[in-house]
Amino acid sequence: MKICIDQNVLDIFPSLHIVQENDVVTVKFDGENNSDFLFPMNLPMTNLDHISWRRVDEIAKAGKAREYFALGATKKDYMKNGFVATYQIIGFDHDDLADDNGKAPISWDMVNLYKDEATMREDDNSVWWNDTDIRSFLNGDFKNNVSDDLAAIVKKVWKQSADRNGVMQKTADEFWLKSEQELYGRKFCSYGGEGHWYEFYAQENINYFKLNVEGEQDCQWLRSVYADYSGDFCGVDASGSAYGDDANYSRWFAPAFCN
Repeated sequence: MKICIDQNVLDIFPSLHIVQENDVVTVKFDGENNSDFLFPMNLPMTNLDHISWRRVDEIAKAGKAREYFALGATKKDYMKNGFVATYQIIGFDHDDLADDNGKAPISWDMVNLYKDEATMREDDNSVWWNDTDIRSFLNGDFKNNVSDDLAAIVKKVWKQSADRNGVMQKTADEFWLKSEQELYGRKFCSYGGEGHWYEFYAQENINYFKLNVEGEQDCQWLRSVYADYSGDFCGVDASGSAYGDDANYSRWFAPAFCN
């Protein structure tokens, strides 16, 4: 029996080992992400569950993210609160790093909606993204509950958001919500100009809606303020269309981040 493994595979997976017992050959990984590996491997990969977040980040830092990972590739994160979040790649070299040292190699968002609903601002005060309750939650309790492996690679990036006067502001965020511009590539209810259309959502026949934990299409928040109503924020309704809602209403949401 002869098994040939391309050097590119060994470069990607340095902890990969081959064990032969009689006529059975098993390919495994060392470490905490130990799992069987199936050959052949087609690049770019569409499912990244068999490699760690750390290794994903190493490949990205080497400038090979687009070569090895497909747009829309997915990876699960097993959160400390028991929720299993699945993320997808929505862009490469898209977001500006908050240390002003270039672009974050990969941008991700949650495939479906998080397990809990949240308000943008429970007291219904007229605020923009910077002062929302959900931003505090994402960069506090939510961040503290992602796996240590994921938390170690998340990069803080600049996110552009209009304030209530339509003036563009910047916040440095590790976890965030997409803007209307980033999702749809245009404005409907927002002031517009809050970042740029993500490559994933610019594809044909992409659904803008997401599913809740019951597997049903449901509404979700975006970080954009509603331009015509001082207390509202933009969102996506259950059909995937743009809409707005009162900031103190509880809605689902899909966190995003960069590495």
